[in-house]
Amino acid sequence: MKKIIPIVLLWFLYAFQSEATNDGVYMEKVQECEEFQNILDLEEEAIEMIQEGYPMTYHEEISENDIEIDYSRMYKVYVDTGIENAKTNNAETIKEYLEKSDYFWRLPVDVNGKKVEVAYGKHRYPLTDTSKAVMTEEQIARYESTMGMWVCQGVSLGVEQYLSEALEEASRQVECEEAVVVKSIPGFDYGVGITFHDQKAQNLLGLNQPYPLIEEENIEKIKKSRKFSEKNNLEKEVFEFEQAMELSNAFKPTAGLGGTSGTLDLTADGFNKNRILLMVGIVILVGGGVLFYKKTTKR
Repeated sequence: MKKIIPIVLLWFLYAFQSEATNDGVYMEKVQECEEFQNILDLEEEAIEMIQEGYPMTYHEEISENDIEIDYSRMYKVYVDTGIENAKTNNAETIKEYLEKSDYFWRLPVDVNGKKVEVAYGKHRYPLTDTSKAVMTEEQIARYESTMGMWVCQGVSLGVEQYLSEALEEASRQVECEEAVVVKSIPGFDYGVGITFHDQKAQNLLGLNQPYPLIEEENIEKIKKSRKFSEKNNLEKEVFEFEQAMELSNAFKPTAGLGGTSGTLDLTADGFNKNRILLMVGIVILVGGGVLFYKKTTKR
């Protein structure tokens, strides 16, 4: 039999970990969600996917006994949230954006000391005519029968670090009580941590991913900006939340590359307008002062 923690024990662990996970930082658990039973029902399918995919990467067969499943390790990933448009760091508002967005679950699985991850998502998209053309009637029927249900979307092999582990480590650098993983923020496409503290979205934390926003060319621009270099630890990828959202809005993806590359334009959206207006104001005041002085001296 495979190594699997009994459900009763899972609930006990969950009750304990809700206080202890991340040294006090809370991350939402799948056991709290209505899809939990649906995900449990997919267990055999997930195991089959792992057994089929594992030999392709590691060139060795595995049995169920080699697969260690622990649902308490599962973490949620929010996608296409739009939080970069919220223009606030109010925790309640940001969480409303998250609740309205799409999300999926990822299950870290240890297999013979290797890191494997199973992705679960809700089956939302109907088949296109092009897809149907290369599928059998049986495959089409099976696909359509799962519409609106949670399914195993795939297995990731050769994982170096789970995003949940990276978030646990990164969150120790800041004050926070709660944290979530978010993908698809422009410029931070590959997944970041958002932390909450004192009823605010406090920080954006990098999770050791290749973020296009902080490629060498872009990071140099941030370093030259006094506004953005003072409050953010670029070396450790710890950003003040509101400034991270400003940077996201200043990121211009390269056409055709799906946001995986792009440039940072800190002259856009008023980043330098305030400085320009300030300089204009100073010139006007100084000029006005000179004119006033000349007029008064002539008298």
